[in-house]
Amino acid sequence: MTAVRKVFADKGHVSAPLAQELLESLGIEFFAKPRRNMKNKLIHLHAKLLSRHRSIIETILDQLKNIS
Repeated sequence: MTAVRKVFADKGHVSAPLAQELLESLGIEFFAKPRRNMKNKLIHLHAKLLSRHRSIIETILDQLKNIS
């Protein structure tokens, strides 16, 4: 069994067929926060927690960039 890689992105849209193709061919699971006009979909708790960590890390990196 190959490892599934996870990709987290900002708000955006990836079509269902493209997301399925990424998962099947490359083993990449794509996560993005839904836009206002998109339906919410269930994601695993672990993926949700990783998504929260991503936003915290981005905030810290942005602050460090602004300081220097």
